[in-house]
Amino acid sequence: MSALAWLMTMPVIALAAAMYVMPALLGWQFSTVLSGSMEPTLHVGALAVIVPVEAEAVAEGDVITFFDGTRRVTHRVIEVRGAEGTRSFATKGDANNAPDAAAVAASSVIGKVRGNIPYVGELALNLRTPVGAGVLAGAIALLVFLSFAGTTRSSKADEPALTRGSDSGA
Repeated sequence: MSALAWLMTMPVIALAAAMYVMPALLGWQFSTVLSGSMEPTLHVGALAVIVPVEAEAVAEGDVITFFDGTRRVTHRVIEVRGAEGTRSFATKGDANNAPDAAAVAASSVIGKVRGNIPYVGELALNLRTPVGAGVLAGAIALLVFLSFAGTTRSSKADEPALTRGSDSGA
């Protein structure tokens, strides 16, 4: 494999490991921020990093991700209600004027948001479209082509050149 192909392939492998392997081992999840309800803390298109947490570890001021029926919501805890074992949380988006209508049950909490990566969520959403999948497939094909093209070119350069009349056997 040529040096250029290695330079192009290694960051892709490192990114894949960072995005898929390590978080899976640690139980982390990622969620793309789809609305502006958490502006300016979380911008639309950012990728939120969510770590699992016990309900007892959630405190007022924490940003949590939870199930609200069939969808995930990421909002800030403004009040912790109930005792251990019967906890629920009042939540509110930072950009919203009013708190969320219903309290969040402890069993609905997915985890705490530990950070975010701007724009990466938007990229992840675009890669799920037919055009994005095509661009990704094309990029992978280009990397494979460049790795083989570099190998073929260097191996041909190493072969001895045969010239006319250099054969002394006849």
